[in-house]
Amino acid sequence: MIGIVDYGLGNLSSVYNAFKKETENVEVFNNPDLTKSYSKIVLPGVGSFNIGMDFLHKKGWEKEIKNHVASGKYILGICLGMQLLFNEGEEDGVTDGLKIIDGTVKKMKISNRLKLPHVGWNNLLFKKKHQIFDGLKSKVDFYFVHSYACFVSDKDNILAEFNYGDKNYNAQDVLRLVCTLLIESQIIVHRD
Repeated sequence: MIGIVDYGLGNLSSVYNAFKKETENVEVFNNPDLTKSYSKIVLPGVGSFNIGMDFLHKKGWEKEIKNHVASGKYILGICLGMQLLFNEGEEDGVTDGLKIIDGTVKKMKISNRLKLPHVGWNNLLFKKKHQIFDGLKSKVDFYFVHSYACFVSDKDNILAEFNYGDKNYNAQDVLRLVCTLLIESQIIVHRD
């Protein structure tokens, strides 16, 4: 069973409806104590890193999410949810994350001719083959809405990236669903 974490931030209905098209085995839950009853959890999120971590902490999610991952079960972070899996984020001051993925979430650095947030369609450039991309064409456009990127410590974990201006960035916000991180194989998508 797939559990979508309702910690107070996120477009739960969109995420739920996307999963529901593929499986009946999905539900939204808002009690951290129930985390252990799911084989896979989804951590969505909309908003800033520090507020996201504050919500997780105040509502008792941190320990349960870390225990879930430590037990070898799957997690999918979507948008802010993916960012929160990292060591820290720099949005609105440096804030500790869940420390599941070794890396930092930083504001994208762009030239003066471009704007943040980055909003629009970009090609996703696949760096490695992985099952998460099965069925996708080698050149495919995805929609992005973000100002921050995940910088991972281990560059060998990069599966895909996109270019915004003269710099390649992570592909974390890809369609709000394919944008992902699978902890089992630590799929991270970013490159300096």
